[in-house]
Amino acid sequence: MNLSSILPILLLFLTAVAAVPTKQTAVSAYYQKLARNQEENDLLSMQNLQPWWTGFMARAQDRRLNELRTCVKIRRCFQILLDEKNGLLRRISQRCLWPDFNTVTQRSELVREVLFLNDTILSMRLIRVKLVLLRCEVCDNPSPAKMTSPNSAPTPFTNPSSPKIQKWESLGLTLIHEFISEEEEEVMIGAFHSVYGENTSFSGRKRLSQHFGYHFDYTTFGASETNFTPAPEYIQEFLPRLPVQEYLPDQFTIQYYPPGAGIPPHVDTHSMFGEALYSLSFGSAVPMAFRKCTTNDARRMRLPKRSLTNNPTTSQTKDATPAETAESEETWELLLPRRSLLLMTGPSRYGYTHGIKSRKTDIIDGETVSREGRYSITMRTIRRGAEIGCNCDFPGVCDQRIREEQAAAERTDE
Repeated sequence: MNLSSILPILLLFLTAVAAVPTKQTAVSAYYQKLARNQEENDLLSMQNLQPWWTGFMARAQDRRLNELRTCVKIRRCFQILLDEKNGLLRRISQRCLWPDFNTVTQRSELVREVLFLNDTILSMRLIRVKLVLLRCEVCDNPSPAKMTSPNSAPTPFTNPSSPKIQKWESLGLTLIHEFISEEEEEVMIGAFHSVYGENTSFSGRKRLSQHFGYHFDYTTFGASETNFTPAPEYIQEFLPRLPVQEYLPDQFTIQYYPPGAGIPPHVDTHSMFGEALYSLSFGSAVPMAFRKCTTNDARRMRLPKRSLTNNPTTSQTKDATPAETAESEETWELLLPRRSLLLMTGPSRYGYTHGIKSRKTDIIDGETVSREGRYSITMRTIRRGAEIGCNCDFPGVCDQRIREEQAAAERTDE
């Protein structure tokens, strides 16, 4: 083979090699444009879907619960697929920039990624169809099982001379905005984390608790008589500012709630603590749900597994009495702002359950807001000896009345 026959082949090879970067750049630009277009389309789709989704979640809570659970699962699947699709687009764009992109192996991997991307987008379209069907089925059709969704809090009374204090007199409820300063908040958060060390990760954890004063007893739902830790200085400093000064709290439970964590609806034990029940929120804001107790709550309070002082059982996961989770007609949510203090007395203390729903986002002022880590200090005043007891207007969910009923039943059996 002479040089004249080899030269065309050599020139063709050199031309092909020189064209690789151009081809590589062109393919990369194409898929980058594809990624941008897909992201813009998905963003537009999500923006169009979000107002309906917000309304759907608000309306679906008073419709069939099976459909609601199904829709939440579908929505979660949609988000997972959306994340997977975005990840595929990023990987496709990155593969186009690899120096050896023109190899058979890289081209094969790229084809597989593109096919997987097409399947993912198709699955997302099917999920959108399911969401639309659920919207028509759940939101547009009336359901015979009528339940009232949580409403906003009743209108409070605000004294013009003290605009930071809101009161619901008929409920015995008081909310004080900016009860602590930002500096105090920083000190509290720092003190809480100092117990666990600087390198401790709080991601993926359940809520964490620290007890001061006499520790909360999860078997009696009262306070321990032996475990005692002096209250830190940052707690003692704000005690003189509490609205009720006739008696001050001596049992403090500090808790950290990771994003999405909640509190089951419950009524704190009546007889073991004084009337004033405080909750100081800091770190972030969260809505707290209140629901008037019903006969279902009274029934559940009388179940044998209920732990009372005369019949302790295994430790519970929450520091209050269990209560029915189904919502009554008088359910409403109250936003607890950052650095705010909530005081519960009267009906809100004895006759309403309070809790926080477990969810990643909240709707605040019409906008969907992602939850952040939140801290709270629950403050109670312990009753001892002859002080233990209650004579409230809610005997159905009063642990003192339940003990009296049990004692009367035992005497009758004898």
